[in-house]
Amino acid sequence: SDGTVSLPSDPLSWGALAGRPLKGYAITSLGDSCGSSGAVPFFKPIDGGARPLNVVRNTSFGRAMDINTRGQLVGQIETLTKSNSYQEGAFLWEGIDANPVDLEKLIDKNSGWDLSYADHINSSGDIAGNGYRNGVPNGLGFIMILKR
Repeated sequence: SDGTVSLPSDPLSWGALAGRPLKGYAITSLGDSCGSSGAVPFFKPIDGGARPLNVVRNTSFGRAMDINTRGQLVGQIETLTKSNSYQEGAFLWEGIDANPVDLEKLIDKNSGWDLSYADHINSSGDIAGNGYRNGVPNGLGFIMILKR
């Protein structure tokens, strides 16, 4: 490659979901990408259109923030609670058609963690993100190594 970068003349030519432009967050070495379209998390293969990811009940907002070459995605889903407040959480999709897994349900309930979002996943499936520990924002975030 000569280092030249080409951009589409029309930024909306990258695509849209339900008429809303796509906001990309990450791209793999294979060219697959992920992000959000309005409040909907999406996956976009290099050779196809954007596809919405599954979300949980009462979702008000979602975004896929990273994707690895194994097709695992991580991100954030915000839900509306019964008391009409919003609860954000860190989620994992084990594939583009999978239901999201709430990462907080994979850790000890007594750990003091309230996971807000997951924003990185490597090719081994290790996850990094951020949240609150014992009610205090944790500046260092968390790293989660899934059992294999």
